[in-house]
Amino acid sequence: LLQGQALDGKAVRGACAHAQPTHLVSLVQHTSAVTLAQVAVEQKRNEISAAPALLQGRAGPGTVTTMDALLTQRTLAELIEQQGGYYLMVVKRNQRRLYEDLRLFFELPAIRADQEQSDTVQTVTKAHGRLETRTLECSTAGADYLVWPGIAQIVRRTCERTVIKTGKRSVEVSYGLTNL
Repeated sequence: LLQGQALDGKAVRGACAHAQPTHLVSLVQHTSAVTLAQVAVEQKRNEISAAPALLQGRAGPGTVTTMDALLTQRTLAELIEQQGGYYLMVVKRNQRRLYEDLRLFFELPAIRADQEQSDTVQTVTKAHGRLETRTLECSTAGADYLVWPGIAQIVRRTCERTVIKTGKRSVEVSYGLTNL
């Protein structure tokens, strides 16, 4: 049984009112919301340097560590791999080269032609005046295509939102990397 944990940073709201902005980086257990480790950093960009200390000894066998695009770093993937754990990392446009590599993989049929295995799952929900269609595509062929520590699958998530009242439509695409 795998235990999920999230590594993320947040600004503490209201702390700035007392002239001292506070930004915390935390490792939180998914199921219980228990904070396993936490450290204060000066600014959001310092999350990357704080992350290894939070993961040390806490990303071993049986754990899956999730993190947002800011923390999608090769060094963190290597650290989790060395401890015997698993990761799920989000890739957005802040890592332009990696994002483009993943975009090309999913959009060019020649790259995907020799895929070992791929899966697609789609959900549709209607709530809050919006219709949302989420499509998740996974491929094991990414292990051959992408140079990344321990990579086993790459993922594309497409979220299409339509405001029912106006018909306004938006599409958001993000990618993921995992050693699962």
